Amino acid sequence: MNPRVDQIIKELSMYEKAEEVGTFFKLHDTVIHELHIELDSVYDIIIEEEIQSDIKELESYLTEVTDHHKKELLHEIIAYIEKKI
Repeated sequence: MNPRVDQIIKELSMYEKAEEVGTFFKLHDTVIHELHIELDSVYDIIIEEEIQSDIKELESYLTEVTDHHKKELLHEIIAYIEKKI
């Protein structure tokens, strides 16, 4: 896995734990907003081919994930990154 994708995967559990702390829906929106800001800082500065490569890696990882919540976050991440193309 490349470092960008590896970092996203590592941070999934951090976002998951943050949502367990408070009210799910309100905190979920905040977590997703923070995630989008992080993704913007990375994906606004790299070329399209690298973005597509990252999406393929994330989609491949998605097939291995069994946790429903992580799958939701990954779907959100992939959809948001696809908008950068």
